[in-house]
Amino acid sequence: MVNVVDAIGEEFEVDTLSVKQKVLAGFATGTPHSGIINSFMESANPVIDDAVEAGRYELALTLAQTAYRLSLQPQGTTHRRNAHQRQQEVQRLVESWRKVKAAHDTLKTNPDDPDANLAVGRWFCFEQGNWQKGLPHLAKCSNPAVKGPAAEELKEPKTSDAQVELADTWWALAEQSNGSEKNVLMLHAAEWYGKASPRLPAGLGKAKAEKRLAEAAKIK
Repeated sequence: MVNVVDAIGEEFEVDTLSVKQKVLAGFATGTPHSGIINSFMESANPVIDDAVEAGRYELALTLAQTAYRLSLQPQGTTHRRNAHQRQQEVQRLVESWRKVKAAHDTLKTNPDDPDANLAVGRWFCFEQGNWQKGLPHLAKCSNPAVKGPAAEELKEPKTSDAQVELADTWWALAEQSNGSEKNVLMLHAAEWYGKASPRLPAGLGKAKAEKRLAEAAKIK
């Protein structure tokens, strides 16, 4: 439904996400039949993903709300559960972003502000799981508990001992957290355990790493 927009975007400087949103909105007018609804859902989900990745949260929410509205039609019942869940997920994301936007704006004029860096770093790392974007902010933040390991990770530790030490630090923070933040921290710690584990000698250290890898693997 929206593939042609990508082709146009490769040739011309256009806001492809906005164009896709308008194209999809056109298909959502009136009382669409099941075929239109199915096509909309199939096309809208990747556009929502792209909008979230690009930081276009309001656009993502608009599409998610439209998808849920369509699912309320008699012909859209098979999509209702997923559409409702997606709308709630994006709504929570938008609400979180609105709270952190002030900190993001602060960094435009004062990029070293420690509190603003903490808010933005937590947003990227703990809310979105985007550690590449979030770590530089956490490394300049006002919370030493996350500032230290973030700075160490940016040094890209190469030895298995250093990698395990970093993993242990993130894991300890996970144990002090709860909800989705705990899961994100555990999964991130597991990435470092995974890098170190093959080179660890048999013993308690390797057993601990493998146990925590197994525990993280259960997270959905």
